[in-house]
Amino acid sequence: AGGGGLASQVGILERVSGTIKQLQSMAGQRLWAYEDTTLEQPHLRSFDTLLALVNGVLEAIVFESDLRERWGEEALKWAVECSSRHLSGRSLQVFRALRLPLSSHGAACMLYCLHMVLTKAATN
Repeated sequence: AGGGGLASQVGILERVSGTIKQLQSMAGQRLWAYEDTTLEQPHLRSFDTLLALVNGVLEAIVFESDLRERWGEEALKWAVECSSRHLSGRSLQVFRALRLPLSSHGAACMLYCLHMVLTKAATN
């Protein structure tokens, strides 16, 4: 994962420090604007910010070798169980940003989320 050399350790500390400083500089602020996808706007501008944050955390926490997989499972859990469509969508974005291979469980979670969105749209 992170290696044992001094240069590697310094690099890890710099990444951790950079991620912490970035988050501290935004204390009390939203990390990104509230946006929802639409047919006209399928790509959210804030996804790039979310992607940078996810990558920053993954690069900083190299000592947790299974972080990406555990985070992906948690993101799918939130996507399925969250009552807010917006938070469910953000959780799916986190899963996408993690760039994990799609398992049958992941596909089932995404189909369930799609089903819930379509069901809710049909009742409105």
